[in-house]
Amino acid sequence: FKKQYSGTDKHVQELKQKHEATRAFVTAVLNNEISQAKQFLKERNKGAPLENLSRTLVFMDATGSMSHLLHNAKNTVGLMFERAATVLVDQGIEPNMFELQFAVYRNYNAPEDGLLQCSPWESKPANLRSFMETIKPEYGWGNEAIEIALWHANQEINKNVDVSQIILIGDAAANTDEEVVIKRMLKGETYWTGTKFS
Repeated sequence: FKKQYSGTDKHVQELKQKHEATRAFVTAVLNNEISQAKQFLKERNKGAPLENLSRTLVFMDATGSMSHLLHNAKNTVGLMFERAATVLVDQGIEPNMFELQFAVYRNYNAPEDGLLQCSPWESKPANLRSFMETIKPEYGWGNEAIEIALWHANQEINKNVDVSQIILIGDAAANTDEEVVIKRMLKGETYWTGTKFS
């Protein structure tokens, strides 16, 4: 609880800074201070260029045993972006040259829409945090469906998405081929054949 409180407190401090910046923007608009308002909007709406873009796909085990990790991921996504931006600036690279996608995987006792959940590719930490707010830890079953996460990575690559690196965070190994067959039998192959995981 102390660790979770500390992480949540840091996130609240980040939100306070953003709140103050937003209040200053509203004041600038009301006072017709156009250049200050434009600067605020420019900083908040800068997109990532498509060339030389680095994309990191972060897979997380979202089963019951990982609730603490998921909570921390929600609170530290902004910090993760800040640190990455610092490294990029130190290397003479524009900080908006990278995107992250968060994807969570579970196991075959989950329904199709719970086996794998993915955010869009994002360059804004607030959007990733919003995605993580929808994720609940559930559906653990021994070794986990890491093979589904890696299948998703291949699907992204097949769509010509240039994935620069993959980070996988979990506390259990991937299902063996035999475990995949056995665990899919819980819902039956008829069920899985009708899904994108056929």
